[in-house]
Amino acid sequence: MQSNNGMEYPKVHREDTVEELHGIRIPDPYRWLEDPDSEETKAFVDAQNAITLPYLEKCHDRERIKSKLTELWDYPKYSCPFRRGNRYFFFMNTGLQNQSVMYVQDTLEGEAKVFLDPNKLSEDGTIAISGSAFSEDGEIYAYGLSSSGSDWITVQFKKVSSGEDFPEVLEKVKFSSLTWTHDHKGIFYGRYIDHEGVADGTETVSSENQKLFYHRVGTPQSEDVLVVEFPEHPKWRIGAEVSDCGRHLIITTHQDCRDNLLYHAPLPESITSKINLTCIIDTFEADYEFFRSDGLRIISVCLPT
Repeated sequence: MQSNNGMEYPKVHREDTVEELHGIRIPDPYRWLEDPDSEETKAFVDAQNAITLPYLEKCHDRERIKSKLTELWDYPKYSCPFRRGNRYFFFMNTGLQNQSVMYVQDTLEGEAKVFLDPNKLSEDGTIAISGSAFSEDGEIYAYGLSSSGSDWITVQFKKVSSGEDFPEVLEKVKFSSLTWTHDHKGIFYGRYIDHEGVADGTETVSSENQKLFYHRVGTPQSEDVLVVEFPEHPKWRIGAEVSDCGRHLIITTHQDCRDNLLYHAPLPESITSKINLTCIIDTFEADYEFFRSDGLRIISVCLPT
């Protein structure tokens, strides 16, 4: 295909792909382009770039716009400070850093020190903190790292007092909460144990069969305990939350972008096997969230959708 400016656009074929939604057949002739790993898709993207990049490089206003945007964005940015345990934390970006740096202070008047700088974790600054949680006493920091915008993360653990990382790294984690037990010994997290491949930010295929595990800090991931799974519902995503009193585990399950089910279980003193759940909300009809516990009862709130 040739445009009126003489450019030869890459040829892209149409297929007879049809999807049926609510009884209506909808043609989707370019569905094959949704597979970023196919050789045909890669060739099409390369052909597009061969046209686009030279055109952009010759654009006289491009550098002027880039320079102005850089100037406007180059100023210090701070997050709100927050307290965990006996320390205070905040994020700060000097202006043009790819990732904001996490700082710690022993007191509000104390010196701010770098606690975690994601910019030093990769040469191009594309590794970011994606999800994190402090232990109840504020002494251990669990944090997920995402590379190149991927939904897949690896989870690591840092001693707050020394900044030293624990040796283990949790892998195959995605769409996961990080929830500590109140004894500060471990977290619940969601894992796709069947996932294979590189998590580089290009993946589009939905993972199935997420399972909830309990990880005890200081032990290898191979020793983690499988506590919750729903094998009959492979598309469910499992969220976990420990009640304020530390005695209950709240499980929410999602299948799509809205509505969830709600489950509950008393937390055993030692987590060594699957946990038996009691279903509280058994219909996908609204968004339900755990609100609070008075030690014995679980109180939830419904958010209409």
